[in-house]
Amino acid sequence: MSKKFLIGPSLTTTWPKNVLNPMGLAYKDVSIAPRISNILHRGDVHIRTKFGRITLEIPVIASPMEFSTERVIREMHRLGALGTLPRPQIHEQKEYLATCTKLVKDKVHCLYAIGLDDGVDFAKELEKRGAISLLIDVAHGGQKRALDLAKQILRHTKLDVVLGNIATGEQIAEYLRCGIRIARVGVGSGAPCETRVVAGVGIGQLSTIFATYKKDMHIIADGSIKEYGHAVKAFAAGASSVMLGSMLARTVEGSGRKIGEHAQYRGQASKSYMEDRGKKIGPLRSSEGKEIILTVDRTIEDVLHGISGGLRSAMSYVGAKNLQEFYTKTQFVQMSPAGQDDGPAKSW
Repeated sequence: MSKKFLIGPSLTTTWPKNVLNPMGLAYKDVSIAPRISNILHRGDVHIRTKFGRITLEIPVIASPMEFSTERVIREMHRLGALGTLPRPQIHEQKEYLATCTKLVKDKVHCLYAIGLDDGVDFAKELEKRGAISLLIDVAHGGQKRALDLAKQILRHTKLDVVLGNIATGEQIAEYLRCGIRIARVGVGSGAPCETRVVAGVGIGQLSTIFATYKKDMHIIADGSIKEYGHAVKAFAAGASSVMLGSMLARTVEGSGRKIGEHAQYRGQASKSYMEDRGKKIGPLRSSEGKEIILTVDRTIEDVLHGISGGLRSAMSYVGAKNLQEFYTKTQFVQMSPAGQDDGPAKSW
C-alpha cells in the first residue's frame, strides 16, 4: 500500500513523518499525484481481488443495512461485486436461513451478517446451507465479546470471517493474533452515523486505512465514501475493497423507488431503528445515528461502473497495472482548503 506523500517537486515522505495531522486525514484532504505511466489503455488495468474464497471483479461490498435486500444482493453479484444480507432479529432467523439456501442454490455470492447474540450455532447453520463468508456486524469490533465470537466461529467452522468496525493499529494487531484475516475499518464516518458527534470517537478515514493496513489482512474500507474518487483513494491507501452504504441506498434497486423519488436511509444506531428492534434510548444507551432522506438518482450498475472506471483511470495516471502496483506507486499530496475546492465543477 502507499503511505508516500509528495512534499516537494521531487521530494517524498512516508506517513506519518512530516505529514500534517497524520491521524486526522479524510479522503478530501489528499489528492493523487500523476506519474510517468506506460499504461496504454484502461482495459489493460486489472482491479479484481480475492475476498476470502470469493473473487471480486469489482471490489465493492454492500453495507449490511436495510437497503441491502435480496434484489440488491443479486444485482451486486451479477456485476461482479458482493452484496450483504443484513443481520436478522432472532424471530427472523428461519427466513434468513431460507434466503441463504435460495442464494446458494442459485450460486449467488453473499456476505452473511450476524450479531453477537446469534452465536456460533447460527454460524454453523449458515455454513450447512452453503454460506462461505460471514460478517460479525458490530459497531465496536475491538470489544472482547466480538473477538471471542470470531475465534469460536473460526475454530468450529471453515467460514471466511469478517470482523469490524475498528480504526487503529492496536486493534488490527489483535485481529492478527486472533486469526482474523478480513477486517472492516472505519469508526464514525458513515453518512447516517453520529458516533463522532455523540461519543466523540473516531479518526480520519484515510488515516484509518494507513493505520490498519497489514500485508496479510484484507481491509474493507467502510464509510465516508461520498464520491467515486473517495473509493479510489481508499484503494490507493491500502484497502482491498470498499463498503458502500448511502451511495447504494440511493439507487433504484436499493430504494425500491424510481429515479427522482426520495428514499429514507437510517443508521443502525438511529432512534427509530433501535426502537424497531426493541432497544430503548436511556441513561445507558444514546442514539448515535440519524435518518436521512436521499434522492434516487442512479442504479447499482451506475455506481459500480463509476467506481471501477474512476479506479482504472487513477491507476493509468500512476502507471499501475493492478491493485498491488497501485498501492506501491501512488503518491498522495495534502491539499489546502483552497486546493480542495479547486477540483469540483462549479457554476459560474
